Amino acid sequence: MAGLFRSALACAGALLVGASSLSAQTGSIAGTVTERASGEAVARARVEAFSGTSGSVVTATTRDNGTYTLPNLEAGAYTVTVRARVGLAQQRIPNVVVRAGQTTTLDIAALPNPTQLNEVVTTATRGAESEKILDSPNSISVVPEMRITERAAVTVTDHIKGVPGLSISTGGVLQANIVSRGFNNAFSTSMLMLQDYRFAGVPSLRVNVPALFTGTNEDIERIEVLNGPAAALYGPNSGAGVLHVISKSPFNSVGNTLTLAGGERSLGRISGRHAGIFGSGKLGYKISGEAFTAKDFRYDDPNEPKTYSPTDTRIPAARRGKTVARDFDLRRYSGEGRLDFRPNENTELISTAGLTRFGKGMEITTTFGAAQVSNWTYLNLQERFRHKKFFAQVFYNKSNSGNENPTDSEGSYYLRTGIPVVDRSSVLVGQAQQGLQMGRTKFVVGGEYVMTRPQTEGTINGRNEANDDINEYGGYLQTTTSITSNLDLLLAARGDVNSRIEGSQFSPRAALVFKPAETQNLRVTFGRSFNSPASFAFFLDQYSGQTPAPGLPVQILGNPSKQGWQFARTCGGAGGGLCMRSPYIPNTLAPASAAAAYPGFAASLQAIVTGLPVSSFGAAGEAGRQGLLGILSGPLGGIVRSLRPTDAQVGTNLVDLGTRQRVTAVSDYGPLKASFTNTLEFGYKGLIGPRFRLSGDLWFQRRPADPTTQIINPGVLFNGPQLGAYLGTQIATALIQAGTPVATAQATAAQVAGALTPLMAAIPVGATAFTNPLDDQPYLVFSYREATGNVNVHGFDLAADFLLDGGFSLAATYSNLNKNVFADAPGASAANPLAANAPKHRGTATFRYENEPRGMSAELRGRYADAFPVNSGVFNSYNVGTPVPYAPVPVNALLDAGFSYVLPVSGSPRWSVNGTNLLDNKVRTFVGVPAIGRLLLTQIQYSF
Repeated sequence: MAGLFRSALACAGALLVGASSLSAQTGSIAGTVTERASGEAVARARVEAFSGTSGSVVTATTRDNGTYTLPNLEAGAYTVTVRARVGLAQQRIPNVVVRAGQTTTLDIAALPNPTQLNEVVTTATRGAESEKILDSPNSISVVPEMRITERAAVTVTDHIKGVPGLSISTGGVLQANIVSRGFNNAFSTSMLMLQDYRFAGVPSLRVNVPALFTGTNEDIERIEVLNGPAAALYGPNSGAGVLHVISKSPFNSVGNTLTLAGGERSLGRISGRHAGIFGSGKLGYKISGEAFTAKDFRYDDPNEPKTYSPTDTRIPAARRGKTVARDFDLRRYSGEGRLDFRPNENTELISTAGLTRFGKGMEITTTFGAAQVSNWTYLNLQERFRHKKFFAQVFYNKSNSGNENPTDSEGSYYLRTGIPVVDRSSVLVGQAQQGLQMGRTKFVVGGEYVMTRPQTEGTINGRNEANDDINEYGGYLQTTTSITSNLDLLLAARGDVNSRIEGSQFSPRAALVFKPAETQNLRVTFGRSFNSPASFAFFLDQYSGQTPAPGLPVQILGNPSKQGWQFARTCGGAGGGLCMRSPYIPNTLAPASAAAAYPGFAASLQAIVTGLPVSSFGAAGEAGRQGLLGILSGPLGGIVRSLRPTDAQVGTNLVDLGTRQRVTAVSDYGPLKASFTNTLEFGYKGLIGPRFRLSGDLWFQRRPADPTTQIINPGVLFNGPQLGAYLGTQIATALIQAGTPVATAQATAAQVAGALTPLMAAIPVGATAFTNPLDDQPYLVFSYREATGNVNVHGFDLAADFLLDGGFSLAATYSNLNKNVFADAPGASAANPLAANAPKHRGTATFRYENEPRGMSAELRGRYADAFPVNSGVFNSYNVGTPVPYAPVPVNALLDAGFSYVLPVSGSPRWSVNGTNLLDNKVRTFVGVPAIGRLLLTQIQYSF
């Protein structure tokens, strides 16, 4: 024991000598962080010392009295960075010398941000340079890093629910559609979404799916939202605004972050982030990733079948004949890596790679109904370069819906049909931009080239698969001239060409900005923006899952590029030569005449009656079916089948089978073009004193009156009164000839004709045909129509922020849309109107408390949106091609709350809890989606 004790003493002595030697070889930095204006201590500020020689980073957090110590620093020069609380600017002090065995004193007086209410943005100039919100000639809002850090969130949607101008429909825990100033859709493509300056939508579908964004919540530096037209810089599909998620630079965010979150609906989330700097300080890197799981809100769509067809070969064998069952599990995994090379302050080269795997989930589509997401992956690769005011990038986005081919049953599929979603599309984009200053004028000039490459393995694009590439290129010039010290004139113009659209597109913009004071901004702007059709609008070729009439399936076909749809008119007959395809006249074009289809139709009538749903027989129900079958199976049925009417005896009705309205004439449909929207906007934003910010935008818009996609070829039906008269006469004649007394024959014929005619006249016997070779079967063609006119709409957006004493603040937003249903729009009707699919009135009110020294914040937010109808493809409130009507969206009045606190323990972890719809007011925000109830989640975030 004595020997062991002596050995322990010897070891302890050696350790003390070593520690003394180490202390002699290293030094430290210590000091106090205070506010420059008040001199008060700044607690819990993050202080970092970076060595350009060794690449080491040492971090400390200031104490309650503002003091800090950075110990055990090797002798040399360091760059010290201080990140304090909200309202104080980040500071960087270079060349702080540390000497061995000494403590360098470095007291830091933290500078305020220009204002907490005047953030710096880059989206309005597309990266050419940054500008303050109050200097920008745009309606733009920012969600800053601190708000993102302290909110426990699932996707970026959770951070923007209080942004003015936005209309957000939520379809579940992960699913959401985001648009600016109304005009939403089940399949939302109208708002341009960016992630670090690259497109964030699914390449060929161009739909925005927030759940597919790569990166993590912890890596977001800010979210910028630009309302209104942005086409002069961003080109097509930015007329409704831009939502831009910008991530942190590794140079400004060295360290590690680990987040664990959990909540209701079995929600679990783990996320990690690491950022560092190599060697001399010119090379930074970061990696981030997360795993997410939850149970979605339940919903059963009444327009989905109970079972899948056992014989449809378009359905994988493993799914045929099986029960339709939604999977409400949610699984999501994502990761991103980035390498920044910054040889000097004016130059940087950034390489990024990200991947998201949406393992399980749900998305809704305008034309095919809901899709069960399974193993959908989204890849992005990006290289961007900046030198002073020159910016260039190339990026590649790749989507994979999880199916390798049309027979794969492992990936995503449509719930209405069981048919796989095969999407392996990609987009490759190159962009360059240069900013210049010449006298009083700033110039931004740039251009881009976009290559969209759909790949659906013969499914979504069907027979168009070999010819569905799209190439787009465009260039732009924007100038901002200081006419006087407080008056700026912005002029911009952009030209674009799309390989699938005739001609070119021109997007001008002009803005006059008056600044009566440094913190006031009045502006008037005019912008012309355009949307080019997505690839599926040209190339779709897929069965929709609907068969409104026996033998007449609905085939969804894109509008042929540069061709449009022309009706076949070479068949002669009473319809002016109009042709049809009919299941009762196989494999041929025939005159659009119900009488021509009568023999085949009558021969099939017994089988048709047997296969119809019982609802087809009205109040008589099954008894009515059996009565008709009794007629058709006996001698009377033989008489009906033997008849051969002429066009003169039984006329024809052409009927729009979406609205069930009679069509008196048919016109060809032109090819799709770019659709243009003209917007005039008056805006104000300013700081009224140091505590109050007010912004308002009054806008007027003339936009295309583009009806929703619909069945474009009328069905061919019997003229009911003529058919009834013909059947009555012919059946009576046949009975009399067979020896039946006249009175009895006439009574029997009248009864039979009265029973058969309503059903026979309600069932299409064919569909008018087109000349296009894709229309080679008796299809009802569901397609896209070129807008035939315009509608006028206007609205306004208001936002106010008021900083109170004691860390309290108030914020409120209100947005108005003067009209959200346009029954009088060209090509629309009361039965099938153009709809904005958004509420007329929506607003938020937020009460907030912040105790920055203690790292504490709390927020209470109310959200309101009034009721509205929806008309978005198969999801509509108008019973347009929808067997079971959807009810309009009800009023949404919701209450959210959040709390965040930096725990006073080692490492200062941040604990946050966030609740949406606290009162559990279960309401839908769109049609065809579940009623969304309360969702509580909490997280703990540790940075080190």
